Amino acid sequence: MRFITSWGPSVRQTREAIKRLKTAHNRVTLVAMGGFVAAPAARAAHCEKIPVVLVNLDAVPGKANELIARKAHTIYTACDIQGHTDWQRVPPIVRASTMQPIDQAQARARFDLDPRTPTLLITGGSTGAQSLNRFMQRFTAAHPDALNNWQVIHQTGKQISGTELNELRAAYAQAGITAWVQPYIDDMGAAYAAADLGIGRCGAGTVAECWGAHLPSIFFPYPYHKDQHQLHNTKPLLAIDGAIACTDHVEPETNMREHAQTLIELLTGPDRLAKMRGALEALGQPDGAVRIARALVDRP
Repeated sequence: MRFITSWGPSVRQTREAIKRLKTAHNRVTLVAMGGFVAAPAARAAHCEKIPVVLVNLDAVPGKANELIARKAHTIYTACDIQGHTDWQRVPPIVRASTMQPIDQAQARARFDLDPRTPTLLITGGSTGAQSLNRFMQRFTAAHPDALNNWQVIHQTGKQISGTELNELRAAYAQAGITAWVQPYIDDMGAAYAAADLGIGRCGAGTVAECWGAHLPSIFFPYPYHKDQHQLHNTKPLLAIDGAIACTDHVEPETNMREHAQTLIELLTGPDRLAKMRGALEALGQPDGAVRIARALVDRP
């Protein structure tokens, strides 16, 4: 309801911003990065008669992107989209801050970890993934030997309670595993550089960052999306065996029964991890942002 009532003001304010830009520049283009919040901006651009460029990141476009695409002058997509062969394919878009070249030992030191010990990275996004937190707590208690000779960076998300956070830290400590466990990671570039294996959700940004960091990963797509677009996001990495996708059953017992062995095999299989990393390196760099920026600058 807030979005509906904000539609008119959003369009008007964007039109005003475009008018100001027109007075200062010879050429103005609106780049819609997708999602429902981009729709009123695209509408304002049409009213002001300036080009609209859509950048689609997810493998399954949302309704807003489909709507924007109908009148967009150019459409770029980081994934192959069924039924949209005319959308121009580019590599994924990755934040420059996460792809800074950082020495692995120095990256681990930023988390107070041993520079020589293999590192597991668990992340569920800024809000976290409670099912992954609980899975790892159960896994650590049940299979401490699998994590022998590993250390952990675990971003829990800000929604975790203080009690659960302390219980998770205690689980790692009781298993004798060195672990950095916090609700949020400020330096994701260092986290990726430090890691040898990742566990997390698979939004378009996370998949792109794992691609760019050449990080073998176990992805647990968000279980409540009807279109399962997070699962579709992983397909480029699944196709080359650079990642594994697991169904998040939410309940820790079911996730343990279905997926514990997969994690054990990766933690105890350095040759497989090396093969996965090599496959990711062969994909090249996710430089979609640079390619789109160059195309925008070169527009007639």
